[in-house]
Amino acid sequence: MYPEKHGQRTYFFFDELQYVNQWAQFINRIQTTENCEVYITGSSAKLLSKEIATELGGRTCTWEMFPFSFREFLRANSKPESISDISSRDEIIGAFGDYVTKGGMPERLLLPREAMAALYFQNLVNDVFTRDIMLRYNTQHPVQLKRLVQMLMTSCSRLFSVNKLKQRLAGERNKLSHELIRDYIDKIIDCYLLFTVPIRSYNTAVQAVNPKKVYCVDHAMAQAFSRATSDNNRFALENMIFVELRRTMEHVYYYKTAHGDEIDFAVGPDSDLRLIQVCWELGGQEKTRDREIGALLNGMKELELQESWLVTAYEEEEVKDEKTGRMIHVVPAYKWLLQT
Repeated sequence: MYPEKHGQRTYFFFDELQYVNQWAQFINRIQTTENCEVYITGSSAKLLSKEIATELGGRTCTWEMFPFSFREFLRANSKPESISDISSRDEIIGAFGDYVTKGGMPERLLLPREAMAALYFQNLVNDVFTRDIMLRYNTQHPVQLKRLVQMLMTSCSRLFSVNKLKQRLAGERNKLSHELIRDYIDKIIDCYLLFTVPIRSYNTAVQAVNPKKVYCVDHAMAQAFSRATSDNNRFALENMIFVELRRTMEHVYYYKTAHGDEIDFAVGPDSDLRLIQVCWELGGQEKTRDREIGALLNGMKELELQESWLVTAYEEEEVKDEKTGRMIHVVPAYKWLLQT
């Protein structure tokens, strides 16, 4: 189109290029014959990691784009991004409450009415379902697959198993085999709608037989599908912490102690392993406090760790076990999200 530009450094930008037939050959050609940089964006993990690595032979650098982090949310709303005084702290705490409710999808912040939020998120999930799953893979069970997506969305921050999903679907006369359910879950993960977290174990058989936890790419999106109200904030906070961890590391696990206590996240290599528990509030509820802190102490003992973290909405303290000297850092989420 512009022959005079052939001798200059040029830039090409393509969005959702994976839908174009033989797109990789075209990209390879212009990279070889032209003095250019090429930027490709798409909503499919297959485009980002698998197809590009195969088709473009390692001449790539990829970025994963997530919804707004809390820091980006503050920046988008012209709020301070660090706590320097009481005023900035209060602004950040207020913005954190909005972040819990609104989530990190940029368009969500532009909605003229709050009542439109649930419909916006549901339409967004339906678009992903139709475009990135149904059309891309030409799936043969649209009704069952859509119901499976809904079940997983309402199970965010909770454990699930393929066997239980199969039973629930069968109870609604939506029959799918175990193999198809696993395949469909993989496809849902490929389009970055949901993520699954296995139990921490070096034994792949142990990971395979144990339930996994499921998280949504945006906590407010998951809330739009949930009918539960009592624990919504707690599940939203856990989902929020997962997404923040997933931004910087591909492998996130949960941990189960020998006593059966569940710890929400175990991340990092053995040399720098971190246990992170999430609880909306410890407050004055002795039962909740004993459960959350006890689980961390048991996990630290088994893994021979001296410190761990308990992320709450607003509470902050240091809990030290006098017998062992192990330390649990209770950190408010608005501080933890800015520190990471």
